[in-house]
Amino acid sequence: MKFIKLHFEKIVLGLLFVIFIQQCSTSSRVNKIEKQAKVMNQRIDSVYTSDLQKMIEIEGLRASKRTLYDWNAVVRTAVRPDDRMNEYDAQIEKIQKSK
Repeated sequence: MKFIKLHFEKIVLGLLFVIFIQQCSTSSRVNKIEKQAKVMNQRIDSVYTSDLQKMIEIEGLRASKRTLYDWNAVVRTAVRPDDRMNEYDAQIEKIQKSK
């Protein structure tokens, strides 16, 4: 008990110092993790937007092609349905090659 009474202030200061050092290292780790998360989010966003736009465009062309085929498109247009379907195929291939 005498030891604690004599060295109480030193023990408290030592514990406070250890806690302070631990908090500093924890905050630096958190900052590193936040920076890494920000970089990863930017990468994901860039990949997501470019690939997603291509996928949406491809699926739109495929849907148009299926609709045209299913309806057997007897429509009064300058372009025949078969030619239009071939145009859709060419556009799909062009988009897929650009990936």
